[in-house]
Amino acid sequence: MTAEEPTRRQGAARATPPAPARLVAVWAGGTIERGLPEGAPLVVGRSTLCDVRVDDASVSRRHVEVLLQADKLRVADLGSSNGTRVRGRTLAPGEIDAIGHAEALEVGDALLLLHLPGTPAPQPVAYPTDTEGGATAASGELREAVEQAERARILDALAKGGGNQTRAAKILGVSRRTLVYRLDRYGLPRPRKGGG
Repeated sequence: MTAEEPTRRQGAARATPPAPARLVAVWAGGTIERGLPEGAPLVVGRSTLCDVRVDDASVSRRHVEVLLQADKLRVADLGSSNGTRVRGRTLAPGEIDAIGHAEALEVGDALLLLHLPGTPAPQPVAYPTDTEGGATAASGELREAVEQAERARILDALAKGGGNQTRAAKILGVSRRTLVYRLDRYGLPRPRKGGG
């Protein structure tokens, strides 16, 4: 063994590729998970010709397109009958919306969980210098950063649990009831009970 060999082995161990981005679809009749390839759009819909088939009557034949490009996710509604909702807002047909690192979409009655690996870096928070102890904008920024991190963890757990609320709660180390409360609090759609 040469002096360089341990260094090569250590370098190979550090060069482990990151976990792939993924899409998990959950509906009353089932669950499906797919990797999100870089630069290749995935069409989600009811048709057998779609890249991700969601066999639910509320989902259009070609419902929504998902694209991962340069570590950014974009979705576009393909003129679906029952709409695509992002953060509670229905996209117009053909409208493209940017998606965060861990996001849930409502596609008809189905739920799509989109996940990019890794946690977003925390944003620096300017702490108040208010000597009177009053509430400031910085405390609101901190609360928002904590809520974003919690929301991302919940969506990640749902993705890892295949959309199953009980499994996601177990991953998070909370009760299913607590998870449901958090989903409602953040305005996140609840996966249907038949999924997973």
